Amino acid sequence: MYVVGKCSNYLIPAIMLNGLIVTFSSVPGPPHNVLVDAFNSTAIHVQWMPPLKPNGPLKTYTVLYHETENFVSGSVRKISVMSNVTEAFIGGLDPYTNYTVKVKVENNVATTDSSEVIIRTRQSGKFKCV
Repeated sequence: MYVVGKCSNYLIPAIMLNGLIVTFSSVPGPPHNVLVDAFNSTAIHVQWMPPLKPNGPLKTYTVLYHETENFVSGSVRKISVMSNVTEAFIGGLDPYTNYTVKVKVENNVATTDSSEVIIRTRQSGKFKCV
């Protein structure tokens, strides 16, 4: 079965289930409005908005991050959060260091990455006013 929209010529694969038309999942849109703030010298706070077009139920978000200047293949670290969570705190980072951060979203079909954001953690130590 295919569903045809009133204002378009697109065919969308669908099935009839208990009298309801159910469309199939497809690749999700990317998370958007990714904001990263330096929380302190060793932690960052990452926030994002869900995809404008999830194209099916979302399973999880994964925040990927690595040092920007000292990037080595395999050095990407990640944390995963549930699909109803749109923020994460990441600790254990080096002071005054640039990190590249992006958020990946996953549904039953595929994963899609957000754009990358670069953030620098704060300097550590006390400052002496002169």
